[in-house]
Amino acid sequence: MQIVTGQSGNRSRHTFFFTEDLTVDRAALDPAETKHAVSVLRLKPEDPLQLTDGRGRRAVGMYQTVIERKMRVQIIERTTMERRPPFINLFTGLPDRDAFEEILLDATALGVVRIVSVAAEYCQKKWWVDWEKLIPRFHRKMIVALKQSHSCWLPELATPCSTADAAASAAGTVLVADPQGEPLNAVMPIDPAVPLSCFIGPPGGFSEKELQLFDRSSIRVRIAPARLRTELAATVLCAQLIGLTV
Repeated sequence: MQIVTGQSGNRSRHTFFFTEDLTVDRAALDPAETKHAVSVLRLKPEDPLQLTDGRGRRAVGMYQTVIERKMRVQIIERTTMERRPPFINLFTGLPDRDAFEEILLDATALGVVRIVSVAAEYCQKKWWVDWEKLIPRFHRKMIVALKQSHSCWLPELATPCSTADAAASAAGTVLVADPQGEPLNAVMPIDPAVPLSCFIGPPGGFSEKELQLFDRSSIRVRIAPARLRTELAATVLCAQLIGLTV
């Protein structure tokens, strides 16, 4: 069955949904996605839609029916998308929760591979003590950004860790955002095959003791003429890295 023309074909380009499993021939949307498809977009049986599982798979399917508040979708065509460089692991000092959720939205849309929350010395309100309870909310936020950007890759979201543990786990080229650092385009050409570990301090920055945890091979980079909020700095650094590799 070919779905490329007419009103349904045009609509399919604007109906992008998330499902947990795209390895099957008949996928299911969860109740929230189903409600959006049926009640908001008013899709009808046999309407086409596009899906992703956030693990690089993308599919075209056809709405069949709703069973127990879950839309069943017959998969018609399935492809696997390669993750494109740069391969960014974003280590971000924890700001307040609303600001952290902004980071999740932007990092997902920009194609970040992994987001590591760093409970640094100058982090303030320890809202992340309820991390496990917040994971479903964070996951939903990331799915919203995934769908809006039509990406096929959800970042891995790591459990908060100390600055020492974050620095020890950093791989590839290590970049530390620093107002006193060198401009990004002046200190490195980027090898697309090498992962990037990018560190953004919390509000207040990393302490001097924490900065000593980064070895001499790390690169201090200045990403703006003025000091930026944590959530803005994370987005700016990732966007600049993408700009150097596309």
